[in-house]
Formats: sequence, structure tokens, C-alpha cells
Amino acid sequence: MGLAPYGSENPEIESTLRDLIDVQAEYDVTPLTKSGSIRTGVEVLEEALGRERKSDTEQFTDWEKDLAFVTQKLLEEIVVDIPRQYTAELDTSNVALSGGVALNCKMNKEIMELDCVDNLFIQPVASDAGLAVGGGMIDQSPQSVPEMSTVYWGPEYSNDEIEALLQKNKVEYTEPAELSEFVASRIVDGKLVGWFQGRLEMGPRALGNRSIIADPRTVESRDRVNKYVKHREEWRPFAPSMLEEKADQFLVNQEESPYMIKTFDTDAESRDDITAVLHPGDNTTRPQTVRRDQNERYYDLISAFEEITDVPVLLNTSFNDHGEPIVTTPAEALKDFYGMGLDVLVLNDFVVEK
Repeated sequence: MGLAPYGSENPEIESTLRDLIDVQAEYDVTPLTKSGSIRTGVEVLEEALGRERKSDTEQFTDWEKDLAFVTQKLLEEIVVDIPRQYTAELDTSNVALSGGVALNCKMNKEIMELDCVDNLFIQPVASDAGLAVGGGMIDQSPQSVPEMSTVYWGPEYSNDEIEALLQKNKVEYTEPAELSEFVASRIVDGKLVGWFQGRLEMGPRALGNRSIIADPRTVESRDRVNKYVKHREEWRPFAPSMLEEKADQFLVNQEESPYMIKTFDTDAESRDDITAVLHPGDNTTRPQTVRRDQNERYYDLISAFEEITDVPVLLNTSFNDHGEPIVTTPAEALKDFYGMGLDVLVLNDFVVEK
């Protein structure tokens, strides 16, 4: 998904993949999937394509980029055909997506733009972690299950617990009276902020409670997060959090996107204000839109940043190092703060600075 926009059409790769997969809505077992094993599937692909899988992404060439492009193209062709067929059969324009593939936000964009789809809901915990959600609702009829309105269901920690941790570890801290304004000023100064608030988000996206935050306006900001904090592939884009009522300044065909799993084209005139959160390959972005009733403290932080910069947007990525899960506890946040290239750590009302 992230690599695909860097690639191009490749008829040889496409022909090989089409021989291995089924691109019809009525999906059937194929040579690629009949083994039931990911490892065997990789071996089938290696044999068919005549190349071994590269584990080091720094060794990727134009061929790997073309493979990503063609794979994304075929994925969209397969999945987009499903709502086309079944919205007609069921006489509905409402579509709901789940399963790990529903985290492919580029594919979601294609579904969202279909004329036959008026209302698209994507389960924010669309991976295997969402099985717990389904388990909790299994005895309810579909009509009695309300549309999900929040993902803030994880653990939370009181100020007393956090202050005790800081004091136990002899960590110097402050408690600014105007927290949002204080942190926003640090972000404007180029600081990278670990932001730990309230209840942990469910699912794979950090949505303003376990986030690493930076200035969205410069490529240098993006590169600092990649180099000193996330330690991940340079081709993977970062995403923004933006005030929902201001999102139409930046997004084409804007609609609410509270879970950061939809991709949008961006307005050409506003791109310079959000350079750090654009995909370099196609200038799309994968936003979280934020309302005050959804996350009051995070909304206030974005608003405070806007007061200084006139840009109601922040770069938001998950609070974890490469290959690790999102931090859950204040102790984990403190460990990552000192182990990563962060400048500021905010734990509820408390601020720690290097």
C-alpha cells in the first residue's frame, strides 16, 4: 500500500499474478491460496516471479515498487467489485468493511468513491484484534449493535499514579497551567512530542492518546521522526490529525474520518502547509479528523497549534519504536521517551523534557 505509488504498470508481473489469483467477487481457491500457509504462498510467488523475496527494504529496486503497484491494483480490482455487485443485489448503498485488508486505506478510497456507495463504515479494529469486539456482540442481532463511535476503551492511569512513577524514578517534571498552549509552542519550535493521555486506543492506529506528534509543515519534520524516533522505511508516509471542521481546507471530497483508515486526495493550494503528512508518490493523505466531543484534550492541542501557525493539523504517528507495540502504561512511555529521539513527553498533566 505505502510502496505502491512509487511503482508503475508492469505487464509481465501483472500477467504472472493474474495466473495465480481470482479477481472476481465470487472468490474461489487459487494456486496461491490453496496451501493455507503464508510461507508456502511466498514460495509459490518466488517460483512464479523468478525472484527471491527481499527481507531488507533498502535493497528494493524499481521491480519491487512495480510489484507493489500491480499488487495494489489487483487488490482494488478484486475488492471494489464486491460492493459493486452486492449493493445492486441487496438494493443498498451502505457498505461495511472489516478484516485486515480493510486497513488498506488506498483501497478504501476507491470504494468510498464508488457511485453505488453512499455510506462506508470501516471497522477501526479491522485486524485479528477485532475478534474481541465481535465476541462481545455475538449474541446480539445486527440491528441492536450501534455504530462504533469511539476506540478509547483501553487502560488509563491517574495523575497520582503517573506522579508516583516520576518521583520514584527521580524524573524532573513540570505541570504547566496551560498544557495545550505549552506543548503546541514546543511543536512549533521543532520538538518531537510523546503524547500520553487517557484511555489507550483499540486497534492499530494512534488517535491522540498514545501518539508521537510533530509539526506537519516541513519535510524536515517528517525526516526527523523517521530517523530519530520511528526508525522505519523512508517510503512509508506519516498521517495527520486535523480538526474536522477545518478538514475541507486540505481534503478533496472531505468527510469525517475519525479512525485514520481512509485516504483522500489533497487540495493543491494547501499542500505546502502539510508537507510532512503527504504521500510523496501521489500527494494523498490518511487523516484522522477530530471533534472536541471525541477527544477534548487532543482537539485543544490541535487548536492551540492552529492559534500559533494558522494550520489546524498535527503529524500523528503511534507512540512506539519500530517493531514494538504501542505503549500502554506510563512506564512504557517513559522507557521509550529515553530510548527514542523524543524531546518532550506529556503524561496526562505532567511534562518531561530532555
